[in-house]
Amino acid sequence: MWTVVILSIAVIIAFILMYRELFYVTFDEEGAALSGVPVKSVNLIFTVLTAIVVSVASRTVGVLVISSLMVVPVACAMLVSKSYRQNIIFSVIFAFFFTITGLVITAFYDIKPGGTIVLIGIAVLLVLLLVRKRR
Repeated sequence: MWTVVILSIAVIIAFILMYRELFYVTFDEEGAALSGVPVKSVNLIFTVLTAIVVSVASRTVGVLVISSLMVVPVACAMLVSKSYRQNIIFSVIFAFFFTITGLVITAFYDIKPGGTIVLIGIAVLLVLLLVRKRR
């Protein structure tokens, strides 16, 4: 448990410290390079951070949940956010909500948590898509 906590804190700190560089590299690598951002180093650090998060999380909640928690919360956040920063914040909120809700439901109904978390995320994504389509 301490390994998960320490690595999570390290990843969060690295993300906060490298926010601007990650933002530039995410949207325009060439522009980032021209503005002095070390693109290769940022990409390497981002890859290492992603590998740490995936390896720690896969031991905790499983591969199915990790792959869906990397995609579904971001897709949901993209439907409600208006900026890159909001997208990051909403992605974290959605992932946290899906995980906690899935774990609570599995505690009451004695079902597998991985599939439950994924289904909650997909259900929320579908609802958001329907609401957006109606507007």
